This record gives sequence, C-alpha cells and structure tokens, in this order.
Amino acid sequence: MKRSSLLFAVCLGLLTLVCAAGSAVAAVSGKVVSETNEYGGKTIEKVYVVKDVKKSKDVKKATDARKAKIEKDITCFDGKGKKIKVESLYTEQHTASTGAERRIAYFDAKGELIKMEKYFVESYAKLKGFDRMIVYYDLKKKKPKTEYYLGSKLIKAPK
Repeated sequence: MKRSSLLFAVCLGLLTLVCAAGSAVAAVSGKVVSETNEYGGKTIEKVYVVKDVKKSKDVKKATDARKAKIEKDITCFDGKGKKIKVESLYTEQHTASTGAERRIAYFDAKGELIKMEKYFVESYAKLKGFDRMIVYYDLKKKKPKTEYYLGSKLIKAPK
C-alpha cells in the first residue's frame, strides 16, 4: 500500500473515531473518484453528514468546525501526491446563512495557498452585486488581492 494511501486511511479512521464520540459531524465516505486527473494525480472525494445543524449549539460543539459547514470536499493531487486543488461544497444551512455555495482553493508545489475562489447563490449576487470572489495570496505574506465578478464580468479589482 502506498504511503499516501495508508496516511489517508489512518486519517479517515481517526476522523471516524472522533465523530463516533459524539461530534455533530460524521465522515461518510472518502473515495478515489479519478486515478489520473488534469494534474496527473488522484482526485479524492470526501462526503460529510452534518447532524442536528438546526441547533446552533450542536454545530458549535462539532469537533471540526470547518466540517460543520462543508458537505463535500473534492481534493486533486498532482503526480507526486501533493495537494493542488480543493473544492468544498457548503451545506444548505451554511449557504442559506452566508450566500456562499462553494469554494475552490489552489495550492503551489510547496502546499501554500495561492488562490481562493468563492461562488455565491443568485439571491446573494442580486443583493451584493457579485456572484464570485477571487482572492490571490502573495507568498511573501503581503496583503491578498481580491477581485469580484458578476458572471464573467470583473466588477471590482484592487488598484
């Protein structure tokens, strides 16, 4: 078994144990959906079940708060097993409260976050005037650059 496969299995097992101990979140599956993606590596999909999200105190008690708002993660790796892209689909509850329906994070060869795209529902776009936001992160830790779009049209960009 490859080292990355073994590491994935161990992480999934630990997450399952934590969830079984009373957390509001449980990982249901983590499966390879593509052996060779556009980056030359595997694509892994993890689907989460969020229990009792109607009770905000239950969500706050979740062991992994990030997972309390995410329904599914789709992670793309390159041919060397390095994470390149993670697409996260938000839960209906999170989308209803924030307007965000998904995000895509991009990483460089060192694993540093270099770009984050966030997509919003139509009702949010009508209210705020944009349906997509892209944040570019400077690896020198300078202030990130943010652009706003409505469809393919650039609405606002930093000067």
